[in-house]
Amino acid sequence: DGPFLLTRFDRGAGITLSKNTHGWYGKPAKLSSIVFRFITNTNAEIQAIRSGEVDAIYPQPQLALADLRNQSGLKVVTHQSLSWEHIEIEQGSKGNPLAKQRWLRQALITAVNRTAAAHALYGTLNPSVGPLQSLVRLHGEKGYANKFAKWNYNPAKVESLMRAHNCSKGGDGIYSCNGTKVSFLFESTSGNALRTLAFTIFQDQAQKAGIELRNGFVPAGTLFGSHLPDHNFDLAMFTQLVTVDPHYVVSTFSCGSASNYTEYCNRTVTKWLSQSDRELNDAKRLALIVKAGKVLATDVPMIPLFQRPTYLVYKTNVGGMVDNPTSQGPSYNAEAWFKK
Repeated sequence: DGPFLLTRFDRGAGITLSKNTHGWYGKPAKLSSIVFRFITNTNAEIQAIRSGEVDAIYPQPQLALADLRNQSGLKVVTHQSLSWEHIEIEQGSKGNPLAKQRWLRQALITAVNRTAAAHALYGTLNPSVGPLQSLVRLHGEKGYANKFAKWNYNPAKVESLMRAHNCSKGGDGIYSCNGTKVSFLFESTSGNALRTLAFTIFQDQAQKAGIELRNGFVPAGTLFGSHLPDHNFDLAMFTQLVTVDPHYVVSTFSCGSASNYTEYCNRTVTKWLSQSDRELNDAKRLALIVKAGKVLATDVPMIPLFQRPTYLVYKTNVGGMVDNPTSQGPSYNAEAWFKK
């Protein structure tokens, strides 16, 4: 029991919560009911709040949100969330065989300008968003260190790495190494305008450095339902939602873990992560995670991009709404919402 009861469910359309007047002994809800509508298209969400059709939205980041800042009667709140966008690099038998080589993964991260991409994607929405420089800690967390900052955009460095490994450019300007083209199918979720823009930016940058990225966007159900768990991809860009507890690092980077989609395997890293999962002393546990993170920043099993910002947009005649950048979102205190 809680301050609200589920009183209506419309499959594919929404749900209605009604104030619990019988079995709730905490603070009573201020609203008699709340209707949550399922609007899966971000542009449709934005249009719904712009037209006054809904009172609040909590959409995925999109450039069109910037226009809402200047609309009278609306308030826009944004924070960095506990989710981070990244590019996973498949190193198993179904990926590009070159990705098994650490130097190639280093060339790949050096071929994309993460700082420029963050500015292009979020500069008008949340200028504080910059590249994430760690795979084991988020901005502001204890133990966060800029270990990936050494991988700045540097086409000359890419060229140096390629030549050192006997790679040469073809007539299309793309490198080949011992007969294998440095070309990757780049997958992400279709229908997301911001991810499409991110891919376009990375594709252009990588091509100038002699690396080909091919558009392989698929429906979310395909990416998460089969391609990732079956390790059937080259590169995959998506968001990982984490908690403040670092256990997610263990499941993501340990050899043979079901959540290790990249099939990255460093036995030393796995040993440290396994030890961290059994360590009860917080300081010692964090030290093991940070030590593993330092190696990950050299091995580059995936490319950290940026922490995704949250965007809560609501009418100024709505009170009590607070952005909660965790997985719970702003509905965590729905009993405090009210209409002015």
